[in-house]
Amino acid sequence: MRRAFAVAILLASLLLSIHKGRAQTPSVWKTFSSREAGFSVRVPGTLAEQPAAGKQSASTPVTHSFVLNDKDSAYILSYTDYAREQLTANPATILTAARNGGIQNVKGRLVAETVTRVSGYPARDVIAAVPLEHKPGSAHFRIVLARSRLYMALYVGPGGSAGQSHIDVFLKSLKIIPAAAKIRYKKPGR
Repeated sequence: MRRAFAVAILLASLLLSIHKGRAQTPSVWKTFSSREAGFSVRVPGTLAEQPAAGKQSASTPVTHSFVLNDKDSAYILSYTDYAREQLTANPATILTAARNGGIQNVKGRLVAETVTRVSGYPARDVIAAVPLEHKPGSAHFRIVLARSRLYMALYVGPGGSAGQSHIDVFLKSLKIIPAAAKIRYKKPGR
């Protein structure tokens, strides 16, 4: 869990200097959804899927990320699947560990946290102060534990309250959607 969050935060920090895409005004925000990933979220542009991170061994979970860069900020949605045996603690403990590990790995500082639910699943809304290219920055994220999948919607950008409405639209729009029904095939002759 710490690793997934750390990968997303570090990815965001690196992406802030790339300046590829541009976020758009709220009037052109659109809903991005992935049935395979099991989420939908509103973003001010187009999320681009990044190569999966992880899988050094069979027991290491893989983190999948979708990213939108702006000139000085990034919107990221990531999810990591864990084996049930890796999630033996209660959901509150798992969410706290994900929050603490991520903040510690980026040398951040917890500013605020709210316990909440997203689509019926336990979640946390977190704000952390983080260093960005020799200036203060902030990370606003929503962490959701949906069964054995850990989701994180993350905004990383300059510190302060500028753009707070954009951040709220992004984070509060995160929905966990039901997994596609599994199709059962009959073997010939049965």
